[in-house]
Amino acid sequence: MTRSVPMRPRMEDGGKALVLHDDPSGVRPLVAGLEARGFVVVEARSGEAALEGLRRFAPGIVFMDAAAIGQGCHAVARRIKAAAGGCFVPVIVLATPAEAHELVGRMEADRDEDADVDDFLAKPVDPVQLRAKLAVFGRVAQLCRTARAQQEELVFEQELARQVYAKTAMADPAQLAAIHGLQRPASVFSGDILLVERSPSGALHVLVGDFTGHGLAAAIGALPAADVFRGMTAKGFAPAEILVEINRKLRRTLPTGMFLAAALVCLDGEGCWAGIRNSGLPDVLVLGGAAGSLKERVPSSSIPLGILDEIGPCELRWIAVDADDQIVVMTDGIVEARDAQGECFGEQRVWSCLAGGAGAFGRLVDGLDRFTAAAPQEDDLTLAVIPCGGSALDPPVAGTACGEALPPAPGPVAVPVVDWHWELELGAAALKRLDVVPLLVDTLVDLQGLRGCRQPLFTILSELFNNALDHGVLRLESRVKADPEGFARYFRERRERLAGLERGRIHISLAAWPDGDGGRLEIGIEDDGPGFDYERWRRGFRQSPRHGGRGIGLVEDLCESVEFLGAGNRVRAVYRW
Repeated sequence: MTRSVPMRPRMEDGGKALVLHDDPSGVRPLVAGLEARGFVVVEARSGEAALEGLRRFAPGIVFMDAAAIGQGCHAVARRIKAAAGGCFVPVIVLATPAEAHELVGRMEADRDEDADVDDFLAKPVDPVQLRAKLAVFGRVAQLCRTARAQQEELVFEQELARQVYAKTAMADPAQLAAIHGLQRPASVFSGDILLVERSPSGALHVLVGDFTGHGLAAAIGALPAADVFRGMTAKGFAPAEILVEINRKLRRTLPTGMFLAAALVCLDGEGCWAGIRNSGLPDVLVLGGAAGSLKERVPSSSIPLGILDEIGPCELRWIAVDADDQIVVMTDGIVEARDAQGECFGEQRVWSCLAGGAGAFGRLVDGLDRFTAAAPQEDDLTLAVIPCGGSALDPPVAGTACGEALPPAPGPVAVPVVDWHWELELGAAALKRLDVVPLLVDTLVDLQGLRGCRQPLFTILSELFNNALDHGVLRLESRVKADPEGFARYFRERRERLAGLERGRIHISLAAWPDGDGGRLEIGIEDDGPGFDYERWRRGFRQSPRHGGRGIGLVEDLCESVEFLGAGNRVRAVYRW
């Protein structure tokens, strides 16, 4: 549906006209001609009276007698145009040939005033010329009204689209408060994205991206990318799976030649590890400690998203981080920003601003502003500085952004609990291909209405399932994760063993039944591994290495009970809500 442009009577068929003069006899033919065409004529004897008439009667056309105004024609016309408030009100000067010659000469000498007076009409007024002028300016006025209505429609649609874009493709202010972020579009819409979301496990996911070009055309691609990122992160999918799905979505929806250069940073819930994948952006920088020295540099290791149908494994590079480390991600608009002489900001200036530890974000923004102060912005600018401890690991707090309180977290939906039992068995092919935990959690949420319990359910299922997969099926040793190097080796070996897996099985059973005002959920997971001495493990649990052994203890805190059965390759946990 489109808005209709209001139609007004044609100027030559009537309306209101203002005539500015100092001698009624000199404009009598004009007034008679206007009234004969159906106009209501308002007469004024001075410039002030003309402005008052303009405000009170809103005429569609103004005539001024040059003999009455003299050299002040342009000044009066300029004030009339300003008082019209953006509406097109033609100003026609009644002049003898000599007066018209002099006024035109002044217009050519001072080009700043050449839009004040629109036309001249010879005195005495000829009815045929008057009719022609009215017809011409009637058409011009209608074109101006149409253009103004279309401009208003465009502004309305842009604002509506901007609001939708801001809610869909830009970071939630409450989540953005966890990091230091800068987004400056080169126009109304940005081709850059900065998205911040937390997974049910407590991990912080930050996606920084730059679509081809900028403006509305580039911003269109942000909507499907943001939808996939937010949805899959909230459901607990692995970062690599999220990137694969974003690539598939963009490949299906974007036109040829449009793609997304992006970097994904995943900060684990305890601030010990950061996973980084860079696909086409400038180097991601990890700054170490209070001094802000360069700890790691993560260059682009793959082509941007949306170019190939499949991008293969999207493994992240995992880096051990400390609480006072910072991760810097930026789009090329930062590095390529130009000053008034056309010189690029460059990587060296970026690094000079970042060096020095705390306050790196503010120093970089200030340095960029000083450098580009006198130059127009040519590209979208996006910067994220992610602290590896503190606020980045805390959940959003009410009132932390824009003074708005966050709505309370939803509790379990009141869905009547009935007895049900569900079982699933995964073989080697399924274990290699499926990220099954988010699917299980979605099933529980949809089946029993446990939306407010998504996070604890995700933690319980992911810890139990990954324990069965890693230690039961893949035979990985948890003690390998005793130090950062071992942690990286553990995940590298896990990836290799899973890719080559030919035999293996995990059986999952879920059962629920009513219990008072809520319900009880029994989770059973069994693998075909050799098991382990769980009694011995439990006795030594508190001496577990830094990067291993914490998961089962967390499950025990969340569940009513946790039991290991058989050889240790069966576990049964009961969760109550």
